[in-house]
Amino acid sequence: MLDKETRMKKQLIIVANDEYLKYATYLQGLISSTDDEEGRHVWTKDGSVSAVIWDEEHHKANLKSLTSGNPVVFFGDSKYVRKNCSEASNEYFEFGMSYGWLGNHANLRVTKDSLNKNNVHDFYKMAERYGKRFEEELSFLFSPEKDAEAGNSPDDHALLLAELAFPPALLFDLALNRGKSKFVERLSSAIDKGVDMTKSLQALDQQYTLLTLVFYLDGLSKFLGE
Repeated sequence: MLDKETRMKKQLIIVANDEYLKYATYLQGLISSTDDEEGRHVWTKDGSVSAVIWDEEHHKANLKSLTSGNPVVFFGDSKYVRKNCSEASNEYFEFGMSYGWLGNHANLRVTKDSLNKNNVHDFYKMAERYGKRFEEELSFLFSPEKDAEAGNSPDDHALLLAELAFPPALLFDLALNRGKSKFVERLSSAIDKGVDMTKSLQALDQQYTLLTLVFYLDGLSKFLGE
């Protein structure tokens, strides 16, 4: 038989497919950590919440066993997540990171390509305020300011990126058949639209990591009604 303290714990379900498992595990770890200070609770009361991680298929298969009192946190922006969180409020939005909820369903998601050279420094300043430092800060493959200082043009970058991305034989064929100027023009245009050529996957990883921490510190207690 469960003791009184165990029965009183809130059972939080974290729904995350493999793509978001890292952040679901991070949230689960934060919830199970001991961070209360003497005389007061830090974030959620230590031991008051227990968390399990399910993938979307497991959640779908167990819907009938859940009640309206079961809080669920969904990671990502899949069709299944949107179906369960379509009317969720927008409680927080910064640097493409957002969380919100409606009733017992909360959603954490990040807008792709939302970090760029114009906001990444502020992003890291914000991370520091939450006590989070990343081992590797995002680097940019394309920076107009630095290129101008070095005397490089957008065309130089276009050709450099092309050399890195395509086999020499293909580049020769493209330049020969389409003309070098046209080829460079098309590549330069792609660069202009390329969200400053950030490392997109690395950016998403850092954004989801920070978002998870921010939600734990600022949003989880409100979501749980504590």
